[in-house]
Amino acid sequence: MKLLLMCVFFIAVHAKKLTPEVIKTWESIVSPHFDYCVKITNVDPEIPRTMFEQEDLPNAESFVCYMKCIFEKLSFLKPNNELDQDQMLTTIYMLNPSEASRCLAESATETDICKKIHDISACIVHRVEND
Repeated sequence: MKLLLMCVFFIAVHAKKLTPEVIKTWESIVSPHFDYCVKITNVDPEIPRTMFEQEDLPNAESFVCYMKCIFEKLSFLKPNNELDQDQMLTTIYMLNPSEASRCLAESATETDICKKIHDISACIVHRVEND
């Protein structure tokens, strides 16, 4: 019985996904920039099209840079490559200040800007999934 309860708990915790409302809202924010960012990064369009429905964000190199393009288009990235947390909080539905700060801090040592933004994006997805 204990094993069964542990299995159910494990599945419940790890099966968390973004709600349809969050997915729809986030997709509406990203969609105006979809075609442009797909074109300049040469990412397979299916990867970003389904990114919010996956358990983890894809790690394909072209997708990692696709996220940088999206951040630039949404004015999350300042000209000096620093992230604009206030703009992120204003734009990203369901993101709160403590989660944003935590995600930015967790990626602070990453020097590759594409990878850094991908890591921040993945962190945000996981934080919102678990709220």
